[in-house]
Amino acid sequence: MVLEKHDLTDFPQPGEPVFYPKVGHCVYLGQIENSNIPGVQLLELESLEGGTRLLVPINKVIQLKLRNAGKSTDEIENILSSEFEEPLEDENELQKLMEGLIIEGTPRSLCLVLKRLHLAHHKESLSRENEKVRKKIRSWLATEVSIEKGCTRIEAQALMTRLLQKAVTEYKLKEKRETRERRRALLEQK
Repeated sequence: MVLEKHDLTDFPQPGEPVFYPKVGHCVYLGQIENSNIPGVQLLELESLEGGTRLLVPINKVIQLKLRNAGKSTDEIENILSSEFEEPLEDENELQKLMEGLIIEGTPRSLCLVLKRLHLAHHKESLSRENEKVRKKIRSWLATEVSIEKGCTRIEAQALMTRLLQKAVTEYKLKEKRETRERRRALLEQK
């Protein structure tokens, strides 16, 4: 399916940020025609991380899940401060879930992966691969927050740390309450 120009109405204007799940945050530079294939339009992007120039065929924008960036701070804050989901015990199941959420690339899905990894990080040591994923997603979300709030990534990281620490504290308190209730129930059975 070839996208027509009107299909990109929600896409940002040149000079505005976009998020590309396989790459990270980029600046949208505009549209150009493919010099090798006349008539094929490409989006020109520049990676914020390394300044790399990327050309993406317009008909791949939806498939690659490119989206506007810097418009989801409230959602990120709400998800990071919400209650943790119970950890998945099966490592393969966890990896499949995380890979799917990362490919989805929405702020919500990235927050859910970060929360799972953050909780696992506090309960046990993460594998090197999962630690790299945790840091990459944390960096992506910090960039997302810093774009919208107009703050530095360090300030955005600090905000995220506070939210995650609060959620971890609440999770640990919940675990303690549940442990006390189980003990009480066992004592009552005796």
